[in-house]
Amino acid sequence: MRYFTIPEAAKFVGVNVKTMRKHVREGRIESVETPLGVKVTEEVLLAYAPPRTNIDQAVPDQDAPEETNADQSAPTRLDQIAPDQAVPLAAHLAALEFAERRLAEERERFEQAQRQCADARLRAEQAERSRMAMEFQLQKYQSVLAENAESLAEERAFRLQAETKLLAVELPPAPPIENLKVASPVRKGWGQRVRGWLGLKEAQG
Repeated sequence: MRYFTIPEAAKFVGVNVKTMRKHVREGRIESVETPLGVKVTEEVLLAYAPPRTNIDQAVPDQDAPEETNADQSAPTRLDQIAPDQAVPLAAHLAALEFAERRLAEERERFEQAQRQCADARLRAEQAERSRMAMEFQLQKYQSVLAENAESLAEERAFRLQAETKLLAVELPPAPPIENLKVASPVRKGWGQRVRGWLGLKEAQG
């Protein structure tokens, strides 16, 4: 929706400025107050334009002597509207740009959340694979330990069996003590002692 000033509205519908001001003041043409002054919407002017010859005939505009017949000759095209008439359009464009920025930010946050979810899923899969590998390794260790324990048990049983057999072997009986012969020492005479002292040996017979 475009907005027109009083002179621009008069030019748009083909009446002089004084007539337009009069109709606005009398309420025949609806207007709005803006920071840039009184404005008339394009919709109101389009509704006003067909019966404008039945309201009041155009009268000379004494308040605006600078207006010429050339300015009143033809309605202004919509694409020739002054920049200050596009205030609402600029507001719409600003709102559209703001919405586009917010949409881009939300899209970026959504993509970031997707990346974070993908990373979390990847870490979970890696953790699951590591857990399965550790469980498999633990099972191998348990199997080896069980085999070793079985071997140790067999070895212990074999050793006990061997010790039992060794203890079961009967040793031969020892001879009685009274049957043992003990050599009695021979007492030497005096002569033998003297010869021993002198270093003489007895003749061996």
